[in-house]
Amino acid sequence: MNKKDCKIVQDLLPNYVDNLTQKETNDFLEDHLKNCEECSKKLDAMKAEIKTEKNINNKKEVDYMKKIRKKLGTLKIIGTSILTLIILTIVFVICNYFFIRYDGKIDKSGNMTEEEILSLLEKGRENKNYYLEVISLTKYKEADDIFYSDIQSEYFAKDGVILNISNGGKIYYNYNTNEEIFCSSEINNEYKTAYVTTLPEDNNYKGLDFLNGNNIDSKNYFYRYIGEKEINGKKYIVVDMKSKPENEDFGLLEKVISNLFSNRVFINKDTGIIEKTEMFVFTNFTFKKLVEYYNIQLNCITDGDVERPNLSGYVVLESERAN
Repeated sequence: MNKKDCKIVQDLLPNYVDNLTQKETNDFLEDHLKNCEECSKKLDAMKAEIKTEKNINNKKEVDYMKKIRKKLGTLKIIGTSILTLIILTIVFVICNYFFIRYDGKIDKSGNMTEEEILSLLEKGRENKNYYLEVISLTKYKEADDIFYSDIQSEYFAKDGVILNISNGGKIYYNYNTNEEIFCSSEINNEYKTAYVTTLPEDNNYKGLDFLNGNNIDSKNYFYRYIGEKEINGKKYIVVDMKSKPENEDFGLLEKVISNLFSNRVFINKDTGIIEKTEMFVFTNFTFKKLVEYYNIQLNCITDGDVERPNLSGYVVLESERAN
């Protein structure tokens, strides 16, 4: 066998294996390989090496695809878990909202316009002689900030004079003389302080409107009739009280927020007095209901119940109110 031909054939074998040679070259190579054992072995070795490289590359591709599929599977599980958690959270919040807002059986067969609701409230707010006990049943805390504390406060009112007594002390309001006195509770068993000032010049006190819960504010709130409910033999008009927007453009978001956090009030159908309010807040993915009751007795207060506080024993501080 011509060694020169072998040299040429061996130089062409890589291209031949990769199918890069012409037909005439292939015929020449194949004729030579039939009669040359050395070149045939070279070709077999070259094919075996290429096969090995292909197997290695295929294995790398398979391993790579397995890793990709594994990562995609992990991401799919994580994504599904997150989506499931989000859905469950939304469902929980919605169910929690309707559970918190549920007030038992309410008769919704009747109807009242906002004007009729305001007229009923107007009737209740004009009472000037009453005893009122305010009871709050819910405490809500956000970090170190107390939004609303459990309280029990008493009000004694007669003909424009109101005495409020609570754990913090007592406040005396005299709308006839425009005098306001705050008498603090004893501090560290050392002393008590009394702050004497004047009432705001623009006060428009009539009666029960003195209290926020029974204050009619048609400028800043909407009143929407819900229905009627009987509690302990009393009939109540149940109303949603929603905040009005600061401007006239009341968008979808403002409407949603207004509905979610509207206050619900229970108005005594006979007296027009609000005897219960419910306020709703959202914290830690749950709605909380803050309930305040007004225990009211009418026409039971005497002059002695609303006497001006005796300030002997107090450190008295007098000031003019900045109107």
